[in-house]
Parts: sequence; structure tokens; C-alpha cells
Amino acid sequence: MRVSKALIVLERGAPGHGWRSLDVRNRHLVAIANRPLIVHAIEGLERAGIEQVGIVADEVTLAATQQALATHPGRVRTTYIPRKHGAGTVACLLAARGFVDGEPVLVHTGDGVLGPRLGKLLDGFEEEPLDALVLLEPPDGRARRGVRAALDRGEFSGLCVVGPIAVRAAEHAARGRGEASWTDFLVALEHLRASVEARPMDGWCRCRCDDGEASLLRATRVALDLLPAAPPSAGVSWPDVEVQGRALIDPTASLTSTTVRGPVVIGARSRISNAFLGPYTSIGEDVVIEGTEIENSIVHDGARVSHVPNRLEGSVLGRCAKVSVDFELPRGLRLTLGEGAEVVFS
Repeated sequence: MRVSKALIVLERGAPGHGWRSLDVRNRHLVAIANRPLIVHAIEGLERAGIEQVGIVADEVTLAATQQALATHPGRVRTTYIPRKHGAGTVACLLAARGFVDGEPVLVHTGDGVLGPRLGKLLDGFEEEPLDALVLLEPPDGRARRGVRAALDRGEFSGLCVVGPIAVRAAEHAARGRGEASWTDFLVALEHLRASVEARPMDGWCRCRCDDGEASLLRATRVALDLLPAAPPSAGVSWPDVEVQGRALIDPTASLTSTTVRGPVVIGARSRISNAFLGPYTSIGEDVVIEGTEIENSIVHDGARVSHVPNRLEGSVLGRCAKVSVDFELPRGLRLTLGEGAEVVFS
């Protein structure tokens, strides 16, 4: 059977669960290349041929997600499914019985950016006699035998294709458990003598809070690599500005005496002057950058960077963060840092 449905299961993070530089509880709503992460996830599903997407979560998370997606409409048909009882992936599958309706479904955790290869894996699932295909993200790119062992090693990518047996396995996994996990679900598939296989997933980057800001930077690189080869901004030109490669620049942004080397994205009303923006850099809305070089970094909305003497690289600046040089004497470092903040000098 053709896989035309995807189910995105969302878990609301606990207070303090997130990235140190960002005040984000729901990781699927963190901005990647100036758009919520879940928008990139849905676009990846569209590219793979998915036609219907069900999003299941508790009512609070669902409302925040629906609000975020309202400003980024896609082509797929989206259904919002409240999870009123239980927690975890299995509870989400059970809440989505009506949406799944006995058809094969791609289960997605909604917290990663998909490259172009997913469509081929879905085609392979349709052609083979499999009940479930678990997609892995092994550190060395090689999948090993043993699906449960792979989950225990933290290699699960957050993507799983399940056939019509999905709801039956979820019901089996939920028996006698308050919160059934992915491992419980896969054990249930084994008890039902289902055919389960694990394969590595290339071109996928999952944003993990326990991986720190490095996962945000990786996801941004994947997202920016998918930028189309289009003019930087139709009908808009900037004095003394050189744009090299792919760059998505909002027409309301202001650039002067700057070099932009893509892939780069620059948000609305940002002001860039006497700067160099290197590859894989994402600049949010209302950002001010003066006399600074930035590469492979994320600068969120409202941040300001002024006359930093060294190139900023591999950095993540949260909303309204400020990094500047004070030329007054006596010279010294003056830092205002919140709990869990990190500063690295090199």
C-alpha cells in the first residue's frame, strides 16, 4: 500500500527543558532558518509525497502549533488531533486511530529537518513485505542488527513507517503501562510477529536538546542547503553589497557595504552594515549587525552585534541578545549572562 499519510507526535517539554540560549519549551517550534522547525518537517513530508498530515499532542501544545503553522500554510491537508489521555508515543498513536484508519503511516516526532531521500525509503517500504520500517541515525552511518538495541543506543531518528498493524501494536503496548515508549511499541510488534526492519536515514537532522546548540546549527545547514537557486530579492538592490551564492533576503532588510556568501537567510527589517555573512548563517527579524563577520551561526530576532573584532562562528544568539565592543577605558570584559549561559573565547 502507498504511504500517503504521516502522523506527527508532539511532546510538550517540561520547564527548563530546552536549549540554554533559547526560551523554547516546545522544540518543534524553535526557529530554523527563520521558520518553525515543524514547518521544515512538514515540507520534507511534502517532498516525499505525503498528502495528509495528522498532528497529535496535548491541547496546549496543539494550540501553539496551530498558531505557528497558520502563518506558514503548506500544500498538504493537516488534521489536528488532541491527545486527552496518557502520554508518550503510544498514547498519540491511539488518539489518532481515526486518522490512521488502517492505512500505512509515517510516524514523525516533528523535531527534525528532512533531506530529499525519504521518498525513496517510502517507495521501498511499499514494495517490500514489511510491517514496520524504523529509520536510524547511527553515528557512523551504518545500521546494526537489532532494532531495540539501536533504540537503546540512541540511534532512533524519530521516523518510523508502520503498516496497518500500527494501532493494534499500540493497543498491545499500552496494556498495563502508564506511558508506553517507542521501545514498548517495537516490542509489541515483535510479540505480534510483525516484520520489522531498521535502516539508516541519510539527509536527516534531528534537533536534540541534550546535544546542545550543535544540533540547531546542523539543522540550519540542512535547511539552508534546500534553498532554491533564486535571486536574493526580486526588484531590490543594495549599495556596495555583493551577494554570492544562494541567499534569501527579505525585501524590507537593509544592507550596506556588506558581503553575503550563501547559503544565507536574512529576515525582515534587519539592518546589516560593513559586515560579512558567511555560509550557513541565519539572521532573524529586526537584527542589527555592524562591522562584524559571522559564519555558520544563528542570530535570532531582535539581536544586535556590533564591531566584534573576531569572526563569530558556530554561534547561536537568542532573541534580543547583544554582543558589542565598548571602546571606553579601562578596557575589560563586561558580561551579563543568564543561568546555563556559555561563553567561549578562542
